Amino acid sequence: QPGGTDNGADVAPELNENLKQIAFNFRSESNIVVEDGTADYMGQFDHKVLLDDIFEAIYAGKIQAFDFMDDPLSIEEVKYMQSHTDTTLLENFETGELETVLITEELNPDDVVKAFMVEDWFLDKETFTMEKRVVSMTLCTLKLDLEGDPIGHEILFKIYLNGSGPQREGL
Repeated sequence: QPGGTDNGADVAPELNENLKQIAFNFRSESNIVVEDGTADYMGQFDHKVLLDDIFEAIYAGKIQAFDFMDDPLSIEEVKYMQSHTDTTLLENFETGELETVLITEELNPDDVVKAFMVEDWFLDKETFTMEKRVVSMTLCTLKLDLEGDPIGHEILFKIYLNGSGPQREGL
């Protein structure tokens, strides 16, 4: 079945002469952080709620996070992405000695700025309505150079929705 999965979860609508699948595994991208003053043009998107719900679902075992090669990430790996404390040696400029310093890094939701989507689209030519089903969502942070200037995007992780996974039919 187009858009369906082997496990029967959330299959595509029944196709007929009016309802046609017009996109399969269609890739799109969206900026999910709407900059101040652009909501009238861009619309509104609550990326913080999305991230909170995704992390909660991962930690509860409801969904699986994957890296860019579709290898599963453990809950511990995802927790590390969200927040971690490391130690490093830094020179104390007063004494010249190396000292162990704790560094805590936390993922700022405002740093997760883009989502790459894979979608299936269905068009009903009788009612001229369209339904889009998101198959997967890849969350990305802005990648900066040493001067702090943006140079691209870095994948945080990917999730699959509607019961689908990396081994979809038709791939």
